[in-house]
Parts: sequence; C-alpha cells; structure tokens
Amino acid sequence: PEPGERILDMCAAPGGKSTHIAALQGDDGAVYAMDKHPGKIHLIADNAARLGLSSLRPLCGDSLLPPLRGPFSRILADAPCSSLGTLRRHPELKWRLTEADIRANQRLQTALLRQAVVLCENKGVIVYSVCTFTAEETDGVIETVTGDGRVVREDGPSWLDPWKTKTGTYRT
Repeated sequence: PEPGERILDMCAAPGGKSTHIAALQGDDGAVYAMDKHPGKIHLIADNAARLGLSSLRPLCGDSLLPPLRGPFSRILADAPCSSLGTLRRHPELKWRLTEADIRANQRLQTALLRQAVVLCENKGVIVYSVCTFTAEETDGVIETVTGDGRVVREDGPSWLDPWKTKTGTYRT
C-alpha cells in the first residue's frame, strides 16, 4: 500500500490486516475496514485506537452490497472459507464440514471477488486470500472470475516467489 491510497478490506474483523495496511501507508490514506457483523466493528476500532491509526475507518456493511462506492486503489478480500488450512489447530473441522459447505463457500467467495472487481479502479490491485486448500475455494474461484479475460493475474513481490504456484498464485 502506498500513502494516499483509498483501500478496502472487505472482511476486516478483528482488524489485524487493516491496521497493518494503514501502518504500511504511514497512516496516510483511507483504509475502510468493513465487516458485516455489527458486534465485531468495535474490535477493528479498538485495534486502530490502540495503534493510533486515524486513517482506518471501521465500517459495518455487507461486502456483497457495500455501503460505499469505489474506486479503490487496492482491495483485500480475505474471504470466509472452510478453513481446512487450519486443521492442525482445529482438527474437528474434518468431521463438521460437508461438500455442500464448500460449495456454499465457493459461491460466496466468487460473489465477493466479483464485487471487488467492480469496486477496484482500473489497474488497481485485488488480493484474494483464504485459509483453505480446496480447489473449489482457491483456483476454482479465481478461474471463474478471471475466465473472461477482463481481470489479469499478476505476480506479487519477488520475496513471495518461494510460495508461488503459478502466475499471481501463492500457497503457504
């Protein structure tokens, strides 16, 4: 993130990534930290206050029907997912999740990423991330949204290369 940019974190609570973005901007810009859960907005505000970040703007809203308009220079879509990448810490997931859950997540993630495309300025940057490894929630979502050629995958910074699996795609 660069100073002065207008940035959106679509699924922000509790605000760790949003505060990091604002800090990387030198607290010079506007970071909209949106979450649809009203009870979590105070977590974002508390983190911003604790770190003295005035550029962070907590916002209650559904990213599928955002209460604000673009364009944004950068958008973070750290989407809700099956969380299968956290099995070591949450082994109970393998008994709780169903294939229907994964398909429902995929539909939500695709809608979020499509909304990010609408809200992002031309030549802006969108980061889509999930903490899972299912093909449906990772490559499947990205292929669906980029398949028409209007959105182009680009590589991130070179220090991410050890985790690169293909152009613009990383797995840790």
